[in-house]
Amino acid sequence: MYIEQENKSKGLTARILGEQPTILQKIFIWFMLLTLLLWPIGFYVSIFFWDTSGQSSIDEICLWGATLTIRLYPIYLFPLIRLWFKLSKKVGKSWLFYLCPLIPMAVFFLFVVTLALSAYVERKPKGCDFSTYKRLNEAYAIDINHVYCDYEILEGADPSTFKVLNEHYATDMHHVWFNDNIIEGAEPTTFVIPNGGIPNQRKT
Repeated sequence: MYIEQENKSKGLTARILGEQPTILQKIFIWFMLLTLLLWPIGFYVSIFFWDTSGQSSIDEICLWGATLTIRLYPIYLFPLIRLWFKLSKKVGKSWLFYLCPLIPMAVFFLFVVTLALSAYVERKPKGCDFSTYKRLNEAYAIDINHVYCDYEILEGADPSTFKVLNEHYATDMHHVWFNDNIIEGAEPTTFVIPNGGIPNQRKT
């Protein structure tokens, strides 16, 4: 009798849980194991998480979290199942065991949602200073070192005095700008946006 019970306990699901599972628990565990068939797809998709022009420290933390949640899935799956089973028995809530798949999903989406809601997630010019970068409108942005127009450095613009007038016009202490062009002869302190028409300009 003892030998028979010992042989039964050596099944895969029993080894994972550390004791003989019920029929429903066996079905559930095999369902969890079948998810490993989808893991190569998730691993492949995670490669493209990093296809961005630049990341802040917050971006990188979220990307690493989401990436590792997927790539390490086969490693932590078995310990997670066993730990969650032991926890459900300890608290006397058997239904808690069946919430096990929600753990990696919740961790993954926590990082993804944090990344999506991050103030740093918007597109930024390559090489910009993330800590001081600020978008002024659809065309212009600044950081401590540069002014940007359409994500390109606006050469000759002074970030400390740069001020937007509308979606197309801006000034700094030396120039008046129309998009990425200097308006020749315009005085920054007295310039008034013209009522229609494009002013005379010269390319920087």
